[in-house]
Amino acid sequence: MPDWKQFWAHRGFAEEMKKNGIVNDLIPGAVSKVFHTGRYFLFVVNYSTLGFEYIRDTHLMLGFSHEELWNGKIEFLVSLVHPDDVEKVLGLSVHYQKFLDSQPKEKRLDIKASINFRMRKANGEYIKVLEQVVGLNIDEAGRITHALKYFTDISHMHYSDEVVFSILDDKEELGQGFYTFNLEEKKVPEGKSNENTTLSDREREIISLVVLGKSSKEIALNLGISVFTVNKHRENMLRKTGSKNINEVISFAYCNEYL
Repeated sequence: MPDWKQFWAHRGFAEEMKKNGIVNDLIPGAVSKVFHTGRYFLFVVNYSTLGFEYIRDTHLMLGFSHEELWNGKIEFLVSLVHPDDVEKVLGLSVHYQKFLDSQPKEKRLDIKASINFRMRKANGEYIKVLEQVVGLNIDEAGRITHALKYFTDISHMHYSDEVVFSILDDKEELGQGFYTFNLEEKKVPEGKSNENTTLSDREREIISLVVLGKSSKEIALNLGISVFTVNKHRENMLRKTGSKNINEVISFAYCNEYL
């Protein structure tokens, strides 16, 4: 079983939403949090079954029927992701869930995320899509049980050939965080070499907390060190990996399996 599938299989989600559609009642409000330009489709995913509660307009954008998607569940959708993109997309989905788990329960439905990648249509053509996800319901443990996923065809917008992941909190100060990855499998960005570059245990602790959205002050409190020391480690990671910003350090750490 792939790592990403094991992760979701052991989430331990609570009972499904009440029959007769709490999910459907929430769909209009959730759609207002996303945007579309051009063709799109959407669905509500049930994370406990990796199946769907609601599907709309899949055939208009991808050419696949609702039945094909419904019967194939999330695994069918994953099979449509471009082979060069799929590991990064699934890896980032796990990082996003870990980020949500690090947030206060009452904030988790305020957070949405987006990611762009390539997806295969029924005719074999690959298009660039923007996926946006909004949580719809949480269980007593604070885990998101259902989410709206909204896909837009952005092929005409000439997006970067990188997989770009962002997180946004609509109501608070979280802002956005962008994580970019070169689409060539596990490639360290040009000018960097992983042959002689290693991150220390402390640096790995710090970058893991950065991925969870922690500030330097929060990291310092968590690790029992000064903010100055945290910032020094961040500077050292930039220098060691040849990165221009902390998001490139995250990319390096992910590609070299430090995360």
